[in-house]
Amino acid sequence: MNYFRFTETMMHLNQILQKNTASLVAALAGCILIYVFTSTNGAGISPDSIVYISTARNLYHGLGYYEYTGFPMVDFPVFYPTFLSSILFLSHTDIITFAPVVNGLLFGSVVFLSGYILQKFVIAYRWYKWLILSMIILSPSLIEIYSMLWSETLFIFFTLLFFLAFKNYYRYHSLASLLLVAFVTALAFLTRYAGITLIGTGGLLLLVNVTSGWRKKITHLLIFSIVSISLVLLNLLRNAALTGTLTGKRQLGITPFYKNVEYVGSVYSDWLAVFQNHYQFAALLCILALFVFSVLFLLQNFSMDHYHSYEKILTAFFIVYCAFILISATLSRYETINNRLLSPAYIPFIIGCSYLFPGWLNMIKQPWKKMLLVAGLLLLFFSIQFKQIQSDLSFFQDIKEDGIPGYAETFWQTSPVVQLMRTDTLLQRHNNRFYSNQNHAVYFFTGLKTETVPERVHVQEVKEFYQLPDFYIIWILEDDNPDLLSIKEISQHKKMEIVKKVEDGFIFHCTNYSNVNKH
Repeated sequence: MNYFRFTETMMHLNQILQKNTASLVAALAGCILIYVFTSTNGAGISPDSIVYISTARNLYHGLGYYEYTGFPMVDFPVFYPTFLSSILFLSHTDIITFAPVVNGLLFGSVVFLSGYILQKFVIAYRWYKWLILSMIILSPSLIEIYSMLWSETLFIFFTLLFFLAFKNYYRYHSLASLLLVAFVTALAFLTRYAGITLIGTGGLLLLVNVTSGWRKKITHLLIFSIVSISLVLLNLLRNAALTGTLTGKRQLGITPFYKNVEYVGSVYSDWLAVFQNHYQFAALLCILALFVFSVLFLLQNFSMDHYHSYEKILTAFFIVYCAFILISATLSRYETINNRLLSPAYIPFIIGCSYLFPGWLNMIKQPWKKMLLVAGLLLLFFSIQFKQIQSDLSFFQDIKEDGIPGYAETFWQTSPVVQLMRTDTLLQRHNNRFYSNQNHAVYFFTGLKTETVPERVHVQEVKEFYQLPDFYIIWILEDDNPDLLSIKEISQHKKMEIVKKVEDGFIFHCTNYSNVNKH
């Protein structure tokens, strides 16, 4: 029985691949493109990347979910480091080495799944599928993401699996199909906290699903919610037990809502390429996009063709995800809204902006009107693609010699302060506490653990820092973080003796001033 089921499954998989040969070719092209962009020094490394790398390494060595500081990882959920650690376990190859391959495969998978979804649209045309797939492959937005060692690379893949799983639920409305959606959602949520948007999307789609009675609808909604949050709930309980916080120390937002609307609109402008760097109407574009997608979602609920469609699922996700980013960025302080934060909404955005065009072409009977619309669409498409290719070529010219911006860049590898950290024995010889304004960089280049210079907003940490009688600071001038205590501020409280000095950094020995009133 199991043999026949396996054979049937493999035959079904073979049929899917045969019907989606074009998507497979596009996926291969996507893999190659990411490999080309990361061929110089590998995937780009940011401070977040170093958290993932160090946690994955510690997990591999049986030390648990602890990052490079020696403290539990709580700022991010645990699945992405788990994913990296599992590949490390299977390949016995360091994360930095296999990152380009993994990112290429993930990007190829995203391209393939996008092609599969496009082929299942209410009105599906091969030419439309190829146009959208070519935009995805050449998208500067996605190339940026998949050139970096970021959790978004896996999260975007999970969002597409969510679209597939929810479409499957629409087909069967069974408990098994619902649990599949919930499981994918739980993994996405455990990859990024923004995965809560998939719970919101799934909840919204379940609520408006009139094909289920209210009793079944509420039951399925409860089951979906409980299973979806289960893994992250365990993660949060673990965080609270170890650190007393759920997701680390978070500051209240300082960016007003209207500015975040502008930032979101600016990202949309860049995605459309032809409006790139023209941000005077960014706020209007954001409002218009959310309004249009909301109207589309309402109309889809009154259309028999679109009621259980992929188009409706993608539209719902776009609305929920972008609304979440707008609200969370206003209430909580994190980096300015940019392409990275909004990247999971990119594919739903370009599809939502274009999926009606094939239907309109079908409706137009007069040949001259149809030709006029086709000419307009092709002009818009080639204008966007021309700008995308320009951006991609410009990006490649910037990175082909020195690598992706970040700590893997040649600039950092040859930096005098990095050479100092790697060759000087001071860090190994002294038992004193070491701090740094870029402790993630110290770990990445030396493997040594240092503590971070505290941010001035954390008053208690600053007070405890100043009370220390004797410690060292490795100060890196490049990419200095303005939120941390500055050299000037520290020197008002501590005697700072320069032990080592290079053109882009210092090592300070900090001790107490004697017979001087403390500030």
